[in-house]
Amino acid sequence: MKHLKLLLALLFFVPLLTFGQANDPAVVNPGITPAPLPFPSVGGELYTLRFNNNGFLPIDVVPGDDLELRITLNKSELTGNILHPASNDTDPTTGNITGPGSTFFDWQYTDLGTSRSIRGTLRQQVPAFIALELEFHIQVTEPSSTNTVGFNANIVPSFTVASNGNNLGNDAASIFTSALCDLPLLSAGNVSCEPGTGTYSVEITTNSTNVTVSPSGTVDLANNIITGINVGDTVTITAGNGAGCETSIVVDGPDTCPPTNCNEPDLVVGQGVCDGVGSGFYTVTFSETTGATITVVGGTDNTDGTATAAIGSDMTITASNGGDCEVSITVTSPDNCDEICEITPISLGGAVCATDGSAFYTVSYTAIPGATITTDSGTAIVGPDSITNITSGVDITITVSIPGCDDTVVTVPAADCPECSLPVISAGDVTCDAAAGTYSISFFTDADTVTPTAGTVDMANGIITDIPLGTDVTITASNGAGCETNIDVEGPDTCPTNCAMPDLFAGQAVCDGVGAGTFTFNFSENTGATITVVGGIDNTDGTVSGTIGTPVTITASNGGDCEVSITVESPANCDDICSLAPVSLSAATCSSDGSGNYEIAFTLIPGATIASDFGNINVGAGMITDIDAGQDVTITVSVPGCSDTVIVVPAPSCSDLGISFIISDAIVNGLEPQTYFVRVRELLGNNTDDNLDIVVRMDKIQNLPDDLSGDYDPTATMIIVGGFPETIDNAAWEYDSSDPAFHIWRNTGVINANTTSAFGFVTNFDPGATEGQVALTVTILPNSGGESNPSNNIDAFRTDFFEE
Repeated sequence: MKHLKLLLALLFFVPLLTFGQANDPAVVNPGITPAPLPFPSVGGELYTLRFNNNGFLPIDVVPGDDLELRITLNKSELTGNILHPASNDTDPTTGNITGPGSTFFDWQYTDLGTSRSIRGTLRQQVPAFIALELEFHIQVTEPSSTNTVGFNANIVPSFTVASNGNNLGNDAASIFTSALCDLPLLSAGNVSCEPGTGTYSVEITTNSTNVTVSPSGTVDLANNIITGINVGDTVTITAGNGAGCETSIVVDGPDTCPPTNCNEPDLVVGQGVCDGVGSGFYTVTFSETTGATITVVGGTDNTDGTATAAIGSDMTITASNGGDCEVSITVTSPDNCDEICEITPISLGGAVCATDGSAFYTVSYTAIPGATITTDSGTAIVGPDSITNITSGVDITITVSIPGCDDTVVTVPAADCPECSLPVISAGDVTCDAAAGTYSISFFTDADTVTPTAGTVDMANGIITDIPLGTDVTITASNGAGCETNIDVEGPDTCPTNCAMPDLFAGQAVCDGVGAGTFTFNFSENTGATITVVGGIDNTDGTVSGTIGTPVTITASNGGDCEVSITVESPANCDDICSLAPVSLSAATCSSDGSGNYEIAFTLIPGATIASDFGNINVGAGMITDIDAGQDVTITVSVPGCSDTVIVVPAPSCSDLGISFIISDAIVNGLEPQTYFVRVRELLGNNTDDNLDIVVRMDKIQNLPDDLSGDYDPTATMIIVGGFPETIDNAAWEYDSSDPAFHIWRNTGVINANTTSAFGFVTNFDPGATEGQVALTVTILPNSGGESNPSNNIDAFRTDFFEE
């Protein structure tokens, strides 16, 4: 606020009129009190005019003489009504004064059209060295920021003046008062890069209709933003309510745009507000939600979202997330804190989403003492330093009232809450259930909900079951409407028996950087399947690269019906680092060293860091290794200025299955029965995975029946091998003869750590009219029960046969 200026000027000089004692004249000198004059407010202002006789003699009058004091006000420069002189008499039609000065003058109030006049005619002698004071009152309906009001006080002589001599020389004066400077409110910040343009934008909140920016940028008051600021430019934003009535904020934005390794701070700073009338200090309110480091130069950070400085000292607030992610905003100090109606009454931070996940936002503020805050929001709660519970997406109008001053009204643009943070999801590991005619898909995610287009979701166990065979599935991981990640899985048409179903597992895409045009995702496959990629590039290191806007399909095939395809959708763009998924994860994979530990491969968005509660992290290799067997791992991914992403990856069952095979007695003379005994043992000390079948297959040869259904007894619990009884559990092993090349046994249960499950049967071996030898092979198919060591999955036994 500026002091209202008082200019006292002599407008004209009337020549000396001498009647009587020329050496000792009376002197008429109209004047005013020396105090500054405020611009008329809505409630009105009182002004005092002092009429002086500075001479040694009184001013005399005789009947018929007139000496008129006229106060003229130019009403064309006012926005409201001028009232009659202030007194106990409030009748505006007479203007009669009963207060000081009324003894000497008869006063009349006159409307002169373009001006208004208060005229007083001298009726009594004015003694020497006397000062007569006159009060008059002016009221306006609403002050205008461009108005000035002139007060002209004139002595008007008439045809006769008293004979004792009068000097009417200093008989005219003018005083002017400037308009009330209603300093605009201004908050600025939330710097955002404009990709591909070499420019950035700054959001603003103001109650001014005249905002300028220099040296670059375009002001869009309709949308409360300044766009097109050249990267590297430090800009001055000025909100004005007339010449000399301005509020400025300086924003030092990014030097590179967009930054690729960090998140730009969303610092918003309001203009300064005096700590009280006559105070030597002012305070600004600011907001910053990305967790940036705040520094204050020229003032003191109060660590509560405000900073304080001395009047006359500008203050610079800087928010930094490291690297190129730094924004500085400089607030100009108020000139003084003298006049409460001329001081900006409030400093506003930005609109900030509630931290409880609700659809509301908060605006922080600092108000001058004595101010009252009200809003137009039905849900808002006005506290001592913030307005909370404002409905997301709805602008709020704030009114600040100070007794005796005009209200200050400002509209704060709404925050849209909550911000979308795309979910992380990895999915795959298709498992077939031939008996039910369905298949299942495993997944892990940090999403609130997972919705497939078919099947039943079990969030607790990370699996989608009961998907009909032949049905493709789109899996949607969601953190709210419009904040979703999709993965498409093309599952099996039938449950194959002659090959191992691939355990392909893929993560969602992660941008290769902010503003990048490419993305990457991780995948894993442990059965040795052939990998093909459509729409992207297989990097042959467990990752696939794609182009923004193009989905990528990865297919794993073990031949026959053993094929699975997963389509990873592209991100819409890579513009906002906090709204992008920061990591892509493969499935947990058992270590190949036989330790029973496991590992997880990952790809991070540049600038992110990763931590886990178990295992060793090798960022360069993109691996978390040596994770304890059976221990789920919690992974935390952090991007400066963004909320952490936390995801739990379930531990795989890193078992090791070995197989032994015996044929008894293995010497055949003509057609005679033989006993076949298969034992499967867990060797590593970990249970097998109950989501993955254990599959054993045996060669079909011409000397054995093609279908053992009649010989395999699913209820058998004991069998004689080499003259000794062996325990078997045929009920756990389902026999399948549908494959033309192999006999298949499938165990859908679990083989516990260091335990054995065996099956057996007796059937005829027919050498026919030949003799010789044949080796019969049994094999545990890869990834059966999640087992991790394929080196001991095969066994064979030789049969010697002779003609009868």
